[in-house]
Amino acid sequence: AYLAPGFGLHLIKDVNDGGKKTDVTAFGPTMRIGVLVPVTPAMKIGLERMELWNWFDDKASSSYAFSSAVMAFSF
Repeated sequence: AYLAPGFGLHLIKDVNDGGKKTDVTAFGPTMRIGVLVPVTPAMKIGLERMELWNWFDDKASSSYAFSSAVMAFSF
């Protein structure tokens, strides 16, 4: 299991701005939460949830969450 906090710039696509779609660059914290299970000594698979928060742009939503399958290799 892992937890990875951070900050970043986020490009948010297709934000509705008065009836037209536009892209927004936002800034805010991020958080990754995941779990990896070893399949072989060099490979792990698992699930991850990443959350992004938008602190400064009023056009875009204040937060977004993504879940994904992940695979990690070690050499």
